[in-house]
Amino acid sequence: VVSQFPTYESADRAQFLLGDAQSQTGQDEQARQTYEQFLLLFTDSDLYSQVQFRLAMQYFGSEDYLRAAINFTGLLEQEPDENTACASRYNLALCRRLLGQDEAALLEFEQYRQIHGSDERSAEVAYQMAEIHELAGRTTQAVTELKTALTSSPGSPLVIELKYRLGRCNEQLGDVGLALAAYVDAASGSGKGDAYRLSALARAAEIYEERKEYAQAATAYRDLAANTGDPSLATAASERASQLDDFSR
Repeated sequence: VVSQFPTYESADRAQFLLGDAQSQTGQDEQARQTYEQFLLLFTDSDLYSQVQFRLAMQYFGSEDYLRAAINFTGLLEQEPDENTACASRYNLALCRRLLGQDEAALLEFEQYRQIHGSDERSAEVAYQMAEIHELAGRTTQAVTELKTALTSSPGSPLVIELKYRLGRCNEQLGDVGLALAAYVDAASGSGKGDAYRLSALARAAEIYEERKEYAQAATAYRDLAANTGDPSLATAASERASQLDDFSR
C-alpha cells in the first residue's frame, strides 16, 4: 500500500502500521526510518502526534536522548491529548537529566507538576527534583521534595531510598536527630538486602555509637552483618557488635 498507492486515503495508516510492525519484530532502525518518513509525508494525519511520540520513545530507548528531546519538544508544541502531553513532558525532563542539563530538567519537572498536578508520576517527579537540588547543594529544597515524594505513594523500593536520602540531607543540614530517625525508618523497611536499607543501617549504627548508645548500635551492626552480601563487611560489623556489647556491660 505504501509503495504502490501513496495517495490512497488510508496510506497514512498503512505507514503507521508498517512502523508498528517493524518495531514489534525488533527492527528498530527500520521502524525509526518509517516513522521519520511518516512525519515528512503525512503532516495533516490524525496519527501525526502518535507517530512523533513513538519516534521519540524509539530514540529514548536507543539512548539517543538529544533526538528524543527534540521530538518530545516538537510534540508538546502541537498540544497533543492530555495523556500524550503528560508522558512527553515527563520524558523530556528525563532526557534533559540524561544529557546533563539538570537545571533545564528541573524547569521541565516543575512545569509538569504545575500542568498535570498529582498523578501516578508524582513521587518520581519529586524524587528527581530532590536529587537535582541535592547535587546542586540546595539541601533544604531537597528535603522538601523528598518529603513530597514520601507523601505521594511511592513504591516499596523507592520508599527506602527516599528515607535514606532524607537522612543524609538532614545530616548535611546539621540535624543529626532527624537524620537518625530517617535512617531508622529506612532500615525498618522490607527488603532486608536493599542497598539503601543497608546504607541506612550502617549510618544509624555509627550515629548510635557516636552518641554512646551502644546497645542500639550493636543491634544495627548485627542486622547489617546478617543481611549484607559482602563477607568482609559482615565480619567487620559482627566484630564491632561484639565489641559494643562489652562497652554496654
